Amino acid sequence: MGLLKKITRMLVGEPPKREIKKVEVKIGLLKSWIEEHTEYKFEKVKSDIRDIISDLKESFDRLRECLKKIEDAKLQNENIPPKALQLMQGNREAFIMKHEQFMENTKMPEEFLYRPVMDFCRQMNDSLENLKKNTAKSNYVLMEFFGNEVNATNAVMKKIVDAINSIHNKLEAKSDELEMIDASKAKIDDFISKINLERQLYKKLKEHKDAFIKEKEQRDELQAAIERFKGLTEYKEVLALEETRAKAQKALQKEKDLLKQKMSPLSRPLKKFAHVAIENGDLASLYSDDPASALQKDSSLKILDVLGRIKDSLSNGKLDVKNDGKVIALIESLGKDFFLETKRSHDSLLEKKMEAERKIQLSSAMRDFEEMSYKLKHMDEKLDRNEREIIDLKKKVDKQDIDGEKERLQEFLSQRFNVDLLIVDHNGN
Repeated sequence: MGLLKKITRMLVGEPPKREIKKVEVKIGLLKSWIEEHTEYKFEKVKSDIRDIISDLKESFDRLRECLKKIEDAKLQNENIPPKALQLMQGNREAFIMKHEQFMENTKMPEEFLYRPVMDFCRQMNDSLENLKKNTAKSNYVLMEFFGNEVNATNAVMKKIVDAINSIHNKLEAKSDELEMIDASKAKIDDFISKINLERQLYKKLKEHKDAFIKEKEQRDELQAAIERFKGLTEYKEVLALEETRAKAQKALQKEKDLLKQKMSPLSRPLKKFAHVAIENGDLASLYSDDPASALQKDSSLKILDVLGRIKDSLSNGKLDVKNDGKVIALIESLGKDFFLETKRSHDSLLEKKMEAERKIQLSSAMRDFEEMSYKLKHMDEKLDRNEREIIDLKKKVDKQDIDGEKERLQEFLSQRFNVDLLIVDHNGN
């Protein structure tokens, strides 16, 4: 601003505009900076509070002395009724105990900041009110016996009350400014906490990314080893055995299905026979439900006898089923050769399947392959979990608006302390 403009403003009575000072403060020094720029305003208040707290501690010492005197005090007139003596002693003990509890529960402030000290005053006022209420009776009774000692105690308690009121009044006089300072420090603490949280998230994110890369490399190496393993003769032999087993199983199942389909018209007659038969009833029931399993167990082909008896019952009208003529014709077509050939074929396919399974189980190649496959599956699951964790951490990091928080804190502190504040980190940014 030019000299002429300054002179003009002075002549017309307009006060010169105060220039706002630009200040750069490192994050870790913000609270110290606030204290340096406000200490002069509140040094007298803090000094007074320190003195009052010191006096308060001395009052507590004197209170202990007064209570000791009440405890040791002797009655001037010992010729009082036992009941009155008992009343006195009970109230003396209660009076002393309540005051001692009051002192034990009192925690003197260690920091002479507005909020902690104001909270201390509120707590003390509550404690003093409770003490007064809880000792009213014992105070009244003891005045009759130890008036001087009780009066001395009450005088000390009045000094304590006055001290608390004095602290409270001094804080109230500066409450707006002190609350502003406390609020500023709280915002600084909150900002630093968010910075620390962001750093922790970045650190954790890096750890997960590094672990993911390492685990991915291990997974790829294992996948490559599996692919190489698949080219080995031993593994190809196992695959051939697997194919043999699968084909035998498929053929066996097909024959079982055909047998069940062929014997399905006999299902109901077999069940009816099972209900009335004295022997082979269980076998008939099994043939009705699962012909292949029944034939596997029926080494002596008792089914032929069962079917013969069913045929006779149908012919004699003792067994009533629909289409009995077709059932009889089917029974006549299912001779011994049919069951023997079917059983032989089933046994052959089952043996082929079981032999392939036995060789597969004995093969170290299959065990090695299954072990590698299990490890690969486990690695894939671990990678998937790690990847989801990385995505989640990235979202949390993105939510951390540190630059915005920094700007808002700068604006808040600049307005409160009438400066143009720039917060810088350890790198000067």
